[in-house]
Amino acid sequence: VMPPKIRLIKHGTGPLSELRTQLNPDEVQYAYLQVQVLPQGATEAAATSKFIFITYVTSKVNPLKRARVSV
Repeated sequence: VMPPKIRLIKHGTGPLSELRTQLNPDEVQYAYLQVQVLPQGATEAAATSKFIFITYVTSKVNPLKRARVSV
């Protein structure tokens, strides 16, 4: 059995609420989120990017698929 392939479903530049509307509770999904961080009292030139990797798995996902994610 071949492992499932990871493929790009959507991309965007909107807020986190936009990402939430795109997630399917019946599937294991991954998201990569970029956040701009501005230290307190700093100028915009000092902003840095932070990246967040999200694994989205709900109780609606088939138990065998959920188990594969945890390995």
